[in-house]
Amino acid sequence: MEFWRVLNWHPDASDPSQNGHPLYIWPRQGVGRVDDPDHEYLVVYVGDSAEGAVAEAFGSYPRWDENILDPPPATPAGTLKPS
Repeated sequence: MEFWRVLNWHPDASDPSQNGHPLYIWPRQGVGRVDDPDHEYLVVYVGDSAEGAVAEAFGSYPRWDENILDPPPATPAGTLKPS
């Protein structure tokens, strides 16, 4: 089975602890999620189709334009910013 994920990829992120690395997992997923306040587990959201992954990542935006591709405002400190 294949899984799809939409993420804030950056080519210079060489470590999974850096936002922008394909294996980076946000420490807090956000509103409406079942996050673990005790940090005993992490959650990765994936879809079984590319369309589902895009809907999960961008479905809460009322208008889709180029601004939705900017790094999220809650980007952790020390994150790489695309140039």
